[in-house]
Amino acid sequence: MADPEISEEEALRRIPERLGRILPGSGRFELSAASPYQLHERTCETYRVGRALLAGDAAHVCNPCGGLGLTGGIVDADILSRALSAVIRGDIAEEVLDRYSEERRRVFREFTSPQASEFKRMLSESDPERRRQDEEGVRLTCRDPEVARQAMAVPFQIEGNPIM
Repeated sequence: MADPEISEEEALRRIPERLGRILPGSGRFELSAASPYQLHERTCETYRVGRALLAGDAAHVCNPCGGLGLTGGIVDADILSRALSAVIRGDIAEEVLDRYSEERRRVFREFTSPQASEFKRMLSESDPERRRQDEEGVRLTCRDPEVARQAMAVPFQIEGNPIM
């Protein structure tokens, strides 16, 4: 992610240095392509207006760290397809689509976006003590089966509460 305070040219100039820190001792490397971007964390006010329904990147965007935007979009599509199918079949009132909009937006604001921001913070942490604490948390997850179970359950929070 490019720092919004610097030019694209400066962002491109900094890439080799950053790669050198990420890949220490790897020798020389050649950068064949790069696309600096600015980080956006945002969501629509509603995912439904009448017959228009939004899911995935059309409804919300977050940084790519951890893949939560993609995962959240897939879950959006799955939940929306089931809800919409039930409405079309006449099995449930169309108000469930309002519930879809409210719940998916809540999940993005309360879980997906904050968790993606935390993943990004961990990846770009410059404070050595905080970085050490983050690394110890990862080691604890590897050592302790209960902590690992809890960590593996986190992505299921992306599903949110049932809407039907």
